Amino acid sequence: MKKRLYYLLAALATGLLLHFAWPTTGFVFLIFVAFLPILWVENQISNGQTKRKSFALFLYSWLAFALFNLTTTLWVKNAHVIGPIATTVINGALMAFVITLFSIVGRKIGYKRALIGLPFLWISLEMLHQDWDLSFPWLDLGNAFAAKAEWIQWYDKTGHMGGTLWVWLINIQLFQAYLFWQEGNKGKMVRWLIGAIFLVVAPISVSLKAYNAYEEKGFPVDVVVVQPNIESFEEKWNTPEHVQTDKFLRLATPLLDDSVDLLVGPETLLGYGIEELYVNNNASVVRFGNLVSKYRNLNVVFGATTYKVFDEANKTPISIPFKNGNKWYEIYNTAYQVNRYGNSAPYHKSKLVVAAEQLPFRWLLQPLLGKIIVDLGGMTGTHGTQKERTVFTASNPKIKTAPIICWEAEFGDYVTGYTRNGANIFLAITNDGWWGDTDGHRQHMHYARLRAIENRRAIARSANTGISCFINQRGDVIDPQPWATDAAIRHTLMANDDMTFYAKNGDVLGRVAVFFSAFLVLIAFVQGYLRKVRI
Repeated sequence: MKKRLYYLLAALATGLLLHFAWPTTGFVFLIFVAFLPILWVENQISNGQTKRKSFALFLYSWLAFALFNLTTTLWVKNAHVIGPIATTVINGALMAFVITLFSIVGRKIGYKRALIGLPFLWISLEMLHQDWDLSFPWLDLGNAFAAKAEWIQWYDKTGHMGGTLWVWLINIQLFQAYLFWQEGNKGKMVRWLIGAIFLVVAPISVSLKAYNAYEEKGFPVDVVVVQPNIESFEEKWNTPEHVQTDKFLRLATPLLDDSVDLLVGPETLLGYGIEELYVNNNASVVRFGNLVSKYRNLNVVFGATTYKVFDEANKTPISIPFKNGNKWYEIYNTAYQVNRYGNSAPYHKSKLVVAAEQLPFRWLLQPLLGKIIVDLGGMTGTHGTQKERTVFTASNPKIKTAPIICWEAEFGDYVTGYTRNGANIFLAITNDGWWGDTDGHRQHMHYARLRAIENRRAIARSANTGISCFINQRGDVIDPQPWATDAAIRHTLMANDDMTFYAKNGDVLGRVAVFFSAFLVLIAFVQGYLRKVRI
């Protein structure tokens, strides 16, 4: 009974350490010891007399990671209570599965060999979260350093998954030191402790040197960002569109002159649903066209809710029938650019928020849950997407911008697609009002800093209710605007055409981890099978 209490307390400790290590809490160093308690639980269960070892370990691990998910993403309840429940149950279970699988593999091929593979098993989970129906990269371990840009300048080579590997290597070093201490081998304990300290200090030292030496690359681009501050649940959808456009232009106009290249508005600035065939006739779009005619260099980039209409022959699997007639429509969370040459082709957000914009496993769940899909975009239903990352070419053709819409900023490899398509400045447009004044919108802003470092691309960030800001190529936040504040800000960013290793190659580390993990699991189960045959 006493052992179970210790296991319970250790599991809770891992969950709380991970939570307090997360951006905005201010205790990031805790991430380097956060997994020690759950590794201790695994070691005790694997080497003890516990019955149904794997099941017991899964339960304790799930408790740890459910607590981490719940405490760190509880703010999602402000959008819908299903959010934190889903992250706690599903993502907590997936994280627990990784620890359990590591333990099973360790019992088959040896603990030390399995321990080498543990970071890769975890990174494989993060790779899964990059591209499946329940994608949730929010709690990828490399994100823990998002508020410490000066520590992680090497993300331009590894991406944020390099941070995940870093976290695990240090936790494993420290746990090995503990095991040698337990055995009474002080010499090896000291060597492993020194190794852990080196693993903490060396990457930070290298990064600090790179951070201090880094010089912005490229050519200057003058940008104005607007934070309209329109309440997301009621005001946004009950206020006439022309009134919202009035406010946007009223905030922006005092900062505009012939030197301004970009005026950036948030996600769903125009939220009432524009049929794409007739977007040029929309009154607000016409007003943006009139504005750019006054300023020769100006390009207006903004978000809108749009749709296309299809007849029966051309409808898609996600098309929604109109109540009357034989027509169907498809919804998009869209970004547009307007300049003196007209309107750009639209970019349709293609990393969609689960439940809000995309029903996961639609073929299975549509009959059961279709009527209770959360509405976070002005229209309810599974949104349409596109395969390619659209890059907007400005009236000055040297300026090529990436319209990154909200949730997409969490997907490192996905964002590199904009860079590979020629983007030299990122525009992060988002709402962020769904979560209230919580850690949600602050974490979201910090994650954008990772994309700036990985690609060495400056970012202009327009958030409806905050935090609007600028982020330079080394991840520094410039002129952040407080939550729930009307604001317009102006800054000169550098447009960089150089490609980082990560931008060119994406998540190489993640792909290697998936291959190595599959190989490790295969070897483990082959060895387990051979043992049974010999017996």
